[in-house]
Amino acid sequence: MYTALMAFAEIMLGSLLAFGRYDWRAWSCLSLLVIMVIIVWSMLALGEVIAQMFPYLVLGGLLLVLLFHPNGFWGNRGKVHLA
Repeated sequence: MYTALMAFAEIMLGSLLAFGRYDWRAWSCLSLLVIMVIIVWSMLALGEVIAQMFPYLVLGGLLLVLLFHPNGFWGNRGKVHLA
């Protein structure tokens, strides 16, 4: 049941990230990042090897870049664009 709910949440948040409005994309990116952290944390608690965590670490890193890059979702908050 848990994996089905997480898969549904990942699909919904991923489609919001791809096709949603600007604020929805920022929140879905943050939510997906939290899910990736929980996945890696639970895999560490279960004693899994790093090679099995590698895809989740890469996707989490890409979500971090997408969220906090200067041209990302929250990297340009508070800046005034005159152009």
